Amino acid sequence: MVDAVPVTTRWRVEAAASSAAARWTRDESRVHESPRWSRCHDRAEDRDVRSARVHREDAAAHCPPDVEAGDDRAVGRSVTGMGRGLWGRNHAADCRRERCPAGSPPDRSTRARLELVGIDFEQIKAGAKAMWSLGDYSLLAAGLEPAARDLVDACGVASGQEVLDVATGSGNCAIAAARKGARVVASDLTPAMLALGRARTATEDLEIEWIEADAEDLPFTTGRFDCVTSVFGAMIAPRQDVVASELFRVVRPGGTVGMANWTPESFMKKMGEVTSRYAPPPPAGVPDAFRWGEEETVRSLFEAFASSVQIDRRIVTWTYGSWDEMRSVGENFGGSVMAKKMMPPSMFAQMGEDVEALFREHNRGTEGTVVIDNEYLQVVAHRA
Repeated sequence: MVDAVPVTTRWRVEAAASSAAARWTRDESRVHESPRWSRCHDRAEDRDVRSARVHREDAAAHCPPDVEAGDDRAVGRSVTGMGRGLWGRNHAADCRRERCPAGSPPDRSTRARLELVGIDFEQIKAGAKAMWSLGDYSLLAAGLEPAARDLVDACGVASGQEVLDVATGSGNCAIAAARKGARVVASDLTPAMLALGRARTATEDLEIEWIEADAEDLPFTTGRFDCVTSVFGAMIAPRQDVVASELFRVVRPGGTVGMANWTPESFMKKMGEVTSRYAPPPPAGVPDAFRWGEEETVRSLFEAFASSVQIDRRIVTWTYGSWDEMRSVGENFGGSVMAKKMMPPSMFAQMGEDVEALFREHNRGTEGTVVIDNEYLQVVAHRA
């Protein structure tokens, strides 16, 4: 919820990053150095040396107090270094193929593509699945239900329609659609989430099928659904263009794709900025999930598939009866549970204090209550 690449995932990609960096180094040593390539390589190498120094310093700042610079847990170095080193290695390869003038960097789009090469997305997803399997997500999900109900209404979900809810979590949107009389498939990457959803609907006669599925590789036929939704879920998947393509692939022509996405101005984003101070940097090249909350980004991702896109800024409000209730919700969130296992106690306590200070800064509750407004984009698009 808070970050495109959860803190725990960054620790899990360490081994993949280290082995990939070693492989690229070995490959580079075998390259025949023409005079033209040498000039480009020298500049790229100088740039990478400078970048490596900066990112070593950056990683040191993120290491827990009990972690030495050479410790395997100091994961920020190799994860961040992976992206920088990859740019230098592939830039040199581009120069060998004479795609760019000697010594010039690749253009922005080329660089963005190069930075994605070598990222182990399956490793990232495995880390996310592990994180979302911890704690009690139902406490957090309760505060998101109004956004799910509003999206179902905005999409015009009706009885008899076939609806897919992607990255369903514990099923807020799926349940809201099923209560309208729709036949619903609820998919999520994490089996623990699906178990929560099944438990919620055990006593209701709702037509919901719960399926484990990746938002980037949906196991459904093209054009199957009348409506596809995702509430603060699909936005977390690392490859945003792939997600957009899949959402529209499985909806019928003229059908509806609806999303609720946190904006860069949201309280959720501010929380992410606080907690990220205690985490290694994310893998280079993975886009910020909060880009899904930018109107320009959404239109760019959807323009190849949609005949119309309606975007509205909305607010979902979190209300807690006391500060203890607020703390309980936060402490049971999977990311917090994982961080507590991995951080030194003093660091975890300090992060909790910083998060609570943010809540107090934005709280508009009175007499001991906590009321937080959280901005998001409601997106309703129709497939061309």
